Amino acid sequence: MYTNLDKIKKEFSFSTLDERQETNNGNNTLDKFIPEEKVVAILADHREKDNKIVKELIDLGVSVRTSQLEVADYLVSGRVAVELKKVPDFVASIIDGRLIDQVKGLKNNFEKSVLVIEGEEDIYSVRKVHANAIRGMLASITLDFGVPVLYTKSPKDTACLLAVMAKREQNKGGDISYHSSKPQSMKEQQEFIVSSFPNIGVLNARKLLEQFGSIKNLANANKVELMKVDKIGDKIADRLVGMFNEEYKKKN
Repeated sequence: MYTNLDKIKKEFSFSTLDERQETNNGNNTLDKFIPEEKVVAILADHREKDNKIVKELIDLGVSVRTSQLEVADYLVSGRVAVELKKVPDFVASIIDGRLIDQVKGLKNNFEKSVLVIEGEEDIYSVRKVHANAIRGMLASITLDFGVPVLYTKSPKDTACLLAVMAKREQNKGGDISYHSSKPQSMKEQQEFIVSSFPNIGVLNARKLLEQFGSIKNLANANKVELMKVDKIGDKIADRLVGMFNEEYKKKN
């Protein structure tokens, strides 16, 4: 991974948006990935808005929006989510058990997901955790859950990777919405609608529709009824009930 990233860095010099607008001398730049006429967007969790990665993305000319994401740290398209872990946090999340739940959340809510581990520290020496425990977790994430693990060295390195991923995805039509394609059948349309609800995604949409039978029944459900559905917890149920009951306010 490091070799490939170093190769990319040598072939493409990443300049800021202002520099790219001021100069156009034909050199290989990120314009090969993000031409000026192409708006590439990344949705970041609101807790990420002040970090260095977001600033680097903006410097690269990426349109960054923030929102409260229950699952993942970044969305590079409607079907691809990215969970970011710095090396110490990755090991800490193994110890406290957070990591498996987070990976399950990625798998349950998105068609594709990626775990990015950032940092140059030795992953086997930052905490007193047996090396085989770390290897076992990496193997489980990749083999049991089918979530690839990528490594970056720094926030700038991570931003470059996210930018390229977003460009590739959105160039195929997978825009920043939660949906990767237009629904065709009535069943797909129902799933499309419900999957757009806060923190639901396609898999949970199917579970909700199977439980309640129709969108109308779902919208009339109370919090207790919603929480009977697997993966629908207290916070998600509250947000759904609140959205169903909130009065629509027209702009003045």
